[in-house]
Amino acid sequence: MKFILKNALFLSIVITLFLFTACQEEVIETNQEGPLSETLTASSTIASLIQRTSTNDGSNDNIIDNANCFNVELPVTLFVNGLEITIDSEEDFAVIETIFNEFTNDNNTLDIVFPITIILSDFTEITIENQSELEEYIDLCGDENDEDDDIECIDFQYPITFSVFNSQNNQISTITINSDQEMYSFIENLDENDLASISFPITVVLFDGTSITIDSLLALENIIEEVSNQCDEDDDYDWDDDDNNDISQNDFIDLLTDCNWTIDKLEINGEDLEEQYQNYVFTFFENETLSVEFNGSTYSGIWNLVSTDNIQISILINDLPDFNNEHWVLHEIEDGNGFKLDFRNDEDRLRIESGECGTITQPNCSESDIDTYLMDCVWNIVNYNSSNDLIIFDLDFNSNQELVITNSSNSNVINATWSTSQSTDGVILEFNNVIGSDIQTITGNWIITECTNDRLAMHHNDNTDEMIIEKDCTSNTNTSDLSTIITDGNWVVANYNDSGQDETADYNGYQITFISNGIVDAVNTSGTISGTWSTTIDDGQLKMILDFGAQTPFDEFNDDWDVYDVEVDRVELKDVSGGNGTTDILVFEKL
Repeated sequence: MKFILKNALFLSIVITLFLFTACQEEVIETNQEGPLSETLTASSTIASLIQRTSTNDGSNDNIIDNANCFNVELPVTLFVNGLEITIDSEEDFAVIETIFNEFTNDNNTLDIVFPITIILSDFTEITIENQSELEEYIDLCGDENDEDDDIECIDFQYPITFSVFNSQNNQISTITINSDQEMYSFIENLDENDLASISFPITVVLFDGTSITIDSLLALENIIEEVSNQCDEDDDYDWDDDDNNDISQNDFIDLLTDCNWTIDKLEINGEDLEEQYQNYVFTFFENETLSVEFNGSTYSGIWNLVSTDNIQISILINDLPDFNNEHWVLHEIEDGNGFKLDFRNDEDRLRIESGECGTITQPNCSESDIDTYLMDCVWNIVNYNSSNDLIIFDLDFNSNQELVITNSSNSNVINATWSTSQSTDGVILEFNNVIGSDIQTITGNWIITECTNDRLAMHHNDNTDEMIIEKDCTSNTNTSDLSTIITDGNWVVANYNDSGQDETADYNGYQITFISNGIVDAVNTSGTISGTWSTTIDDGQLKMILDFGAQTPFDEFNDDWDVYDVEVDRVELKDVSGGNGTTDILVFEKL
């Protein structure tokens, strides 16, 4: 009977507490499991969460002590860079930073006048007589940004009232809590026989300033667990480093594009990846392109600002997908020995650390430079969105803005056009009338992001695609190499394209032999057509000269042809008309 009466008494207490609970405008609602679910015990999860939330946060004065697990009791007297000041409140921490920032190249010093009192995470107060004693406690705290127990993303709004029933002595007490220290002590001193209930509703304040009204223990447990890792606890030693809201977009761009950067922190989907990217050097350019250098290799990418309300950037590096994100939000800027830019996207994190600043050279190829580069030799698409599938297409840029695209796998020819223009973002390379399977994807405007005389990197003007083309001057084989290859065996006409018209069929059945004495014979069942051939180099371009006189159909070949490609079993020739600027293509393949 005593057991029944005891539990009946407790049930009546809890029901009474529920009757005094009122609803507010913003309430987190939960499904109630009965009165017993609205009590906490010393060993319960909610008790632990409440205590962690009310634990003393030692990181707010790291500018003084470089320690996350205790605070220095104020007021305290300091010598900052030799200047004596007294810190009476947290607002005075800004005075220390102002002195530190007065000279950017000085060696900042901060000396504490002892004795001082430190307040531990459980609010225990310890008197410290000298720097050595202080260092002993600092060592116990671990390093900056180490995992700790305190939850800093949510705070209680006091007062909060508890009713406590002790099942051993049947006593009921009411306790009003007015501070984190009282809350921590209350949870710490709960007896294993104590059953405590909160007089709801209570209010909690989230890290972003949002106030939420809570109407049950289950709702309180849920909200603490939900937000416990949603904010930066600022446990590093650079005080007030998350004041990036003060930086303008222009100043941010100036900072980002003025320095080289390395990876200090990269966390993707809960996995730490920074070790994989040691010694990768990132350079962001003003034209919203970027390059990454590592071990002699270069990776190209693009970046741009994606928000006008705050600092957000997108990054796209096809060969380094771990960094690709459309919404890297600038979380904080650390300004110490160099800079650190900390970006977040949900649980993902990217922090880059500045290296050398003030020496970045922006890509600077003129439109004329690029025109000259493109019309010198043939170009291949070596990378299209991290694939080399388009490398089979040879791009021949002619001076009349005609673009001859040859599929080296089947000798098919596409006649398109190209042009360049200057924009505020840089030089634009435009492809038009590109009609053909796969290769048509290059149609449109491309902004040049990397420019050398034998390599051009570019991205599509909508920032969706990246392409790299490289020069192929294998056509400049010397005359002896070409003569050795062409006089070895019999050949056929694999492709003859006359200004866009495929006339290859006119030469079916002919076997062609190039003789070392300069005679060329074309033989079929009807007889032999003879002509002459020779090779020369004109203005650095290897040429092959053919002359069959008036003998059809080989009189079509009478010209001095640019040697476009030479292989042991294939020779490709091209000729650009001086009149209308059209291109003829002639391909011999070895039998």
